[in-house]
Amino acid sequence: KMSTVAFFKRNTELADEVIEKVKELYEVEKEYYKLIFDQDVERAVYIKAILDSLSRIAGYCSDIAEVVINM
Repeated sequence: KMSTVAFFKRNTELADEVIEKVKELYEVEKEYYKLIFDQDVERAVYIKAILDSLSRIAGYCSDIAEVVINM
């Protein structure tokens, strides 16, 4: 939501904040990937699918924020 608000308001400060939050999310994601190995296979597959989806969404948010900065 923050990235779209930054886009429509052309708020580069908010866009910078989005990019920082995405970086934080990627660090948390790395920690969760380490935990996958402690799970049974079926649960690990579900967790990985969720993490991949969240990572893609975060990437899209970051892309939108970069568009705002480059406007």
